[in-house]
Amino acid sequence: MRSADSGGAAGLRVVVLGGTGYLGRRIGAALCADGALVHQVSRSPAQDGPADRQHVRMDLLTAGPRELTAFFRSVEPDVVVNAAGRVWRGDEAEMTAGNADLVACITAALAGLARPPRLIQLGTVHEYGAGTPGAGTFEEQEPAPATPYGRTKLLGTRTVLRAAAEGGLDGVVLRLANVIGAGVPAGSLFGRVAAHLGAAARARDLGERPDELRLPPLRARRDVVDVHD
Repeated sequence: MRSADSGGAAGLRVVVLGGTGYLGRRIGAALCADGALVHQVSRSPAQDGPADRQHVRMDLLTAGPRELTAFFRSVEPDVVVNAAGRVWRGDEAEMTAGNADLVACITAALAGLARPPRLIQLGTVHEYGAGTPGAGTFEEQEPAPATPYGRTKLLGTRTVLRAAAEGGLDGVVLRLANVIGAGVPAGSLFGRVAAHLGAAARARDLGERPDELRLPPLRARRDVVDVHD
């Protein structure tokens, strides 16, 4: 079996939490293509996929550390990728449950294993808050989130980093820029535009006049990354 540090995924057992979501399903597909045995965990039905990508139905928001620990023990993963969480169309309480409380549950469950896997927590650039126009945002920049999403994701990040520093967890956080691509959630800016363009095309096919696209002021500057990357 290869380790997570050897540059490939062949032979690795990987658990992707939120495995049928916008990011999770792409991460699982990429790992499968690289030779990993992937377990997708989510409460949503799985799409058709490779035979070596196994789907586990579980509501992560209601599962406690004991249930998660039992699952991890049954799978014995080498890597756990947390792609679960709440991004769009939720209030701060819902985002806290999905982005902070869930992460605390995951780290507690992993701490109960004899051989804890590496945890890769998907964070967000929004944890840093508003950047300075014309200047980059560096990893060492002090976080100052300005949105409920950024604040709750930062709580999750700090849980992972604290567990790594004090509890010996092999955990890392990857703070993603804004991710775009096919199937982007409609609650996002890019998803809203894509949904409108699709609806406009259908309206024109029917000989109807499309609705006008209205957007909030587009003052912010964002870095974006393609979902396949």
